[in-house]
This record gives sequence, structure tokens and C-alpha cells, in this order.
Amino acid sequence: MYFVLAGFSLAAAFVIGPTFEIVHAKWLAPSAFSLFALLVLAFDHYIWSIPRIMQLHGIPNIGGIYNGTVERGTKGETSYEQYEVTVTIKQTWTKIDMVLNSGDTISHLRTCGFFIANQVTPSIQYTYLVKDMDGQQEKSKYGEGTAELYISGLKGQLYLGGKYYSTKNRSGVITFCTRSD
Repeated sequence: MYFVLAGFSLAAAFVIGPTFEIVHAKWLAPSAFSLFALLVLAFDHYIWSIPRIMQLHGIPNIGGIYNGTVERGTKGETSYEQYEVTVTIKQTWTKIDMVLNSGDTISHLRTCGFFIANQVTPSIQYTYLVKDMDGQQEKSKYGEGTAELYISGLKGQLYLGGKYYSTKNRSGVITFCTRSD
């Protein structure tokens, strides 16, 4: 994608540059590098999420506020606890931040990757850090883990769901969908 933006920058600088020579303001002419920087900034924040452009690169835009549940079980036990959660995802082309809030604990992304080879069911795999809401790192609530969520859409809503595993010998299922409000 950056190659395409660089090509547009060079072409624009080639076309625009002589215009500034005519008005004797060559020092105002934008360089290919400055045009490239502006295009990258515009692409990072806005252009990448245009539906036609997303078809080219395949990265889904999952930014938004979600409601859902986390079902948690401990290794060796057969019962699961269920928690209501709110998930906030902020995303640009180069960055993503996900915060999962259960009321007692809050978890943040540490690393993240999209798997888009299968466009029918793309997925996101990530590692996370979970802490107690009051900032105390109570041993029962502090931990790390990994999750893989599959992304699907139905009637304008995004659904994310999959399994997670934590360092506390816990695992479970996470499911959430975009809020309709």
C-alpha cells in the first residue's frame, strides 16, 4: 500500500512542481516526500477504512463499542462463570487498541495480528494484560493471556467471538457484538 502512496506522491510532485515555477514561488512547491507524508497520514486515519479500499487490503475495520460476555472456567473444572463486558476498540491502519471492561477488571491489548487469508471469516489474534479496576494488582485478578476471535457481520452489526487462554490456568469463550445505540 505504501508503494502506491509513494507513486501518487511522485506523480503529484512532478505535476504540481512546474506550476509553482510559473508563479515564481518554487520554494513553495511541495516535495514528493511531503506529499507522501500527507498521503500516509490521510490513509492511516481515513482512507484505509473506505469500503472499496478495504476490499483491496483486506483488513477489517472493527473499531467501535461492543457489549458481550466472557465465559470463564478453570482448568480441571467443568463449570463456567459468565461475565457481562463492554469492549472499546479504536483502530487506524497502523494502530489498534482494545479495552475490555468487566466492571471488576480491565484488560488491554499488548500485541495483535489480523489473519485475513480467509476473507469469509477473518480473525484477530492477540495477547492481553488484565488488571483490577482500582489499579491494585491483586493476584487473583492480575494476569496475561491470549485470544483468537473470529470476525463476522450480520445486518450492519459486527460480531467477534472465540476462545481465550490465560496464565491463571483459565480458559473460556468471548463473544460480543457492536452496540446498536
